[in-house]
Amino acid sequence: MVAPEPLPPDPVYSAINNIYSLSSEIEYHTQELKRLRQQKQRINDWLCNTMREREVDVVGSALGRTVRLRTKREYGSLTFKYINHCLKKVTNKQEIIDRIITVLRENRTITTTYEAQTM
Repeated sequence: MVAPEPLPPDPVYSAINNIYSLSSEIEYHTQELKRLRQQKQRINDWLCNTMREREVDVVGSALGRTVRLRTKREYGSLTFKYINHCLKKVTNKQEIIDRIITVLRENRTITTTYEAQTM
C-alpha cells in the first residue's frame, strides 16, 4: 500500500509564522541599531568637545578620513499645541485661532493601511 502524499502546509499558517519570525528579527535589529546609534553619539560628543577645546574645525586621521565640526539646527515638532501658541502671538481672537486649527486638522492627509499585528 502506498502512503498518501502529505498535504502542503497551509499558506496562512506559513504567513503567520513568517510574520512572527520577521517581527523577532526586526526587534533584534532595532535594538542593535539603537545600541550603535548610542555608541556613535558618545563618540561624536567626545570628538566635538575635543575639537572645540583644541579650537579646530577640521581634523583628519592617518587613514585619510576627515571630519568637520559644524553646527546643526534641530527643530521641534510642528504640533497643534505649538501652532496654537504661535497664533496667539499673531491674534488674540480665539475664534480665528480655533477656526485655523480646525481647518488644519480637518484637511491634513490621513492614510489608513492594514497590518497583521502579532499578539
